[in-house]
Amino acid sequence: MPSHTLPLNDRTGRHPKLTAAEAAELAGKGFRFSIFRPEEQEFRLSLPLQTIEDRVHGTLTIEQG
Repeated sequence: MPSHTLPLNDRTGRHPKLTAAEAAELAGKGFRFSIFRPEEQEFRLSLPLQTIEDRVHGTLTIEQG
């Protein structure tokens, strides 16, 4: 199961907004995308997906099953 931690940066929800660099890093770790359009800055991770918000440390961990 791929897992990756990002800065929270006021992101919430099941489908966090990703930068092109973050999406490329996730793809490199084996994450699957239902939408991957770098030219339009549009990315959506495929389900099943779990996000864990750590507001104390300001991180967002994404796990994909």
